[in-house]
Amino acid sequence: MKRLFVIRHARSSGKVAGVHDHERPLIPAGNAQIKELGSKLLSLSVKPDIILCSTALRARQTAQLLVESLDIPANIIETDSELYLIDSSELKFKIAQLRDNIHTVFVIGHNPAMTNFVNYFLNPRIDDLPAAGLIGIELDAEDWEQYTKVRHTVILKCFPF
Repeated sequence: MKRLFVIRHARSSGKVAGVHDHERPLIPAGNAQIKELGSKLLSLSVKPDIILCSTALRARQTAQLLVESLDIPANIIETDSELYLIDSSELKFKIAQLRDNIHTVFVIGHNPAMTNFVNYFLNPRIDDLPAAGLIGIELDAEDWEQYTKVRHTVILKCFPF
């Protein structure tokens, strides 16, 4: 059994003159969103074996706040520059490459890829995975290579306040 939690980064600053999109930070409301999400995950005893995270500042801050909330080591965060502009098909392939000893994974990234990716598993589909939104999926798979071909169940939907 594998579990996949797809998370869009929390609310960040809008476009700011002189600040590259990749370097936009979370705003205080975004920090609060992730602390609330972390509390919810902690209450459900959800802890990842690995966190795959975009290299964008707002995604890294989201990951850091989650590991703090869940009281887990920060070294499970693996940043990946490809997650910054990845599309949903590429993300699907990337997850299929995960090591089989990983049972629970968090993926933290950006729209439109996060919304398009979760819609592979949702019925009905959603129009937008909001900032700090999470979709948790349980997969009847022994290895990640087969995860898109097996029975799955959406086990958690968390959308921010």
